[in-house]
Amino acid sequence: MKNLIAMSVVFLISVSLMAQDNKTMGGIKVGTTLPGTIHIGGLIDHSFTKNIGMVAEVLYNQKNVSLEGSTVIFTNANGKEIINSSELKYKMHYIQVPLSFRVTFGEKVKPYFMGGVAVSYLLSSSNNNPGKPHVAIETNNLETSYLASIGVDYKPVFIEVRYNAGINPAVHMDSRLVSGKSEFYNKNIMLSVGFKF
Repeated sequence: MKNLIAMSVVFLISVSLMAQDNKTMGGIKVGTTLPGTIHIGGLIDHSFTKNIGMVAEVLYNQKNVSLEGSTVIFTNANGKEIINSSELKYKMHYIQVPLSFRVTFGEKVKPYFMGGVAVSYLLSSSNNNPGKPHVAIETNNLETSYLASIGVDYKPVFIEVRYNAGINPAVHMDSRLVSGKSEFYNKNIMLSVGFKF
């Protein structure tokens, strides 16, 4: 985590030094990925015109995955034990690289909308199911997602709300052990505050 933060700071300082005009800015952002996890990282914001631009980001992003919509069947000494998979939760740790198209309105206080895609590389996952049987899952190391954001930019500070929806499944379960769906997609909301320079 410390290495990631250090690399992000070096990256953003380099971008800031390279940006010799007002069209390209570096920035940092931090926030929560609902429910109850964090994200932190850096960004490059490039304006093509006064109101249109692109934003590229590199984020460390935690995501909670709840396996809703299936029932997991375990065989134990007493026969079968059934668990609703919505009770099973996993915390996923990603490096995420979003790329977004941005449309900005206003002059001093600037509302904006962004839409784009993100590629996430899975660093690790952890089981958050104390007291429940272990469930073997398969995780995708590479996840892609759509994203849509709204925010307000009051330079140098901005606030933003983003919705992410996975294109490919983040988690697979053995279909022989599951009644219902066996693939699960990441869907989450991110609340961020950031600083551009």
